[in-house]
Amino acid sequence: YIDNINIGVTHNSNNVGVEEFNVSNIKLWPNPSSDKVNIEVMNVDKYDLSLYNAVGQKIYAQANVSGLIQINVSDYASGIYFVEVKVEGKPIRKKIIVQ
Repeated sequence: YIDNINIGVTHNSNNVGVEEFNVSNIKLWPNPSSDKVNIEVMNVDKYDLSLYNAVGQKIYAQANVSGLIQINVSDYASGIYFVEVKVEGKPIRKKIIVQ
């Protein structure tokens, strides 16, 4: 029989797994905005980005994004919009206000 087993686990602290990905990984500024919105997703190599209007219509999408991205919202009507960041199929949404 085996009485002594050691299992080593390594952890890469630079990237979070999808189970650790949450709303705190997403930074949006300025909010509210009338010109450009900066979106930065922390500790993730690649993600998909979408922007939805208040009735749920997708009005912007970009796949395999990394780092900081800017979306020009100056042509959008004033109101509430939702930024969706999807990492490995897991979506997280944050609200932005366009003035």
